[in-house]
Amino acid sequence: MDGRTYRTGFADTVVAMEDEGIRRDFPSFRRLPALHGCGVWLGQLRPIAKTYDIRVDMAARCADSKLSYPWRAASVRVLDGAVRPTSDGFPVPHLYGAWDDPRGAELCLYYPPDETMLLGQQVAQQLLPWAFEWLHYYEIWLVTGVWSGPEAPHKVGEPPVTNGTGGETRPASVLRPIHAPLMGSMGYLLAQVAK
Repeated sequence: MDGRTYRTGFADTVVAMEDEGIRRDFPSFRRLPALHGCGVWLGQLRPIAKTYDIRVDMAARCADSKLSYPWRAASVRVLDGAVRPTSDGFPVPHLYGAWDDPRGAELCLYYPPDETMLLGQQVAQQLLPWAFEWLHYYEIWLVTGVWSGPEAPHKVGEPPVTNGTGGETRPASVLRPIHAPLMGSMGYLLAQVAK
């Protein structure tokens, strides 16, 4: 989103565009009732061995009469404590907040200065594929102790850091494509090819 304030009708249209893309590419996800200009979806992703319950929240900044709904970046959360530290106690990398947050573990999927979120196309085309990718790397991390997914500094000018287990990291790329080799294995992309 671009930080502007939109009329409620336009913000609702943006959320409807997101919903259309999600229903098309991720048919297991369902939209829940929400405020004007807001979208909440629940669904499941299964990268390798486990199926994860996912919640996506987004809000377009909109104003209606005297009410103003603030914009916030869309978030992707893994529910029910399914993301947890290793048996050795290493903390889960790339989360906003605690892994045991009662609202779900919020995934750190991208470095905001490096990515451009397209109005009405950020959830289905960017965030859910990245969440699938994140969960894939999480399952590998549980076995190897090394986060092999892309990483980025979390402050401007800060170099990439190691993942706390001594493993090497790779920098995140600007506007990384979702058609990378890993993403090619995703069921929804295969379904797109079949169409």
